[in-house]
Amino acid sequence: MAGCFAAFLVLFALPMVISSPGFVIQSYADWYHSLAHKNDLNASLTSFQDISLMGIVRRTTGNVNIPNAPFLIVGLILFALPYLRIKQYKHVGFRLMLLASTLIFTVIFSSGSESPTYIIAFAGIAIWFMVQQNPKKGWIIALFVFAFILTSLSPTDIFPRPVKEFIRLYSLKALPCVIIWLTIIYQMMKEDFESYLIADK
Repeated sequence: MAGCFAAFLVLFALPMVISSPGFVIQSYADWYHSLAHKNDLNASLTSFQDISLMGIVRRTTGNVNIPNAPFLIVGLILFALPYLRIKQYKHVGFRLMLLASTLIFTVIFSSGSESPTYIIAFAGIAIWFMVQQNPKKGWIIALFVFAFILTSLSPTDIFPRPVKEFIRLYSLKALPCVIIWLTIIYQMMKEDFESYLIADK
């Protein structure tokens, strides 16, 4: 923790070598306001972004003022919980699940996520699916097919235009990814990855 804090201070102060402290601090303040403004634009009900967990809630309720913070706080806590299982670190299956969780987390908790961004999340879904023990359970296959259809195929011409528009308007492309991410967290907290023999080969 001390090393992380020290690195933050160094990186914060380093630009001041070629500029004034006031300018650097003002730049960070301007950056924050720019990000806040961009987030407000993303949260618009007509935006092609905010395909996220927050976007689903905002667009299904019609309330664009729902803040990101509560979702991010709960998400970060859930994301961090598997790190408590230190004894599982040595198993490749556990580490791959952590990678899958990270790939999905960065997309479903970002108001800047748009349709092409989901190539990142789907890479996480593919890793999660491949880590599962064989023979794969029916509900695992069903979740993967659900994600493949709604997340990967929904922008294509397989879906009629009104259906595609409905999916976009309510950020439903994110829904399978949210469900699978919660499944990953549950599995990482509950299962013993020593039994995931295929993943360790």
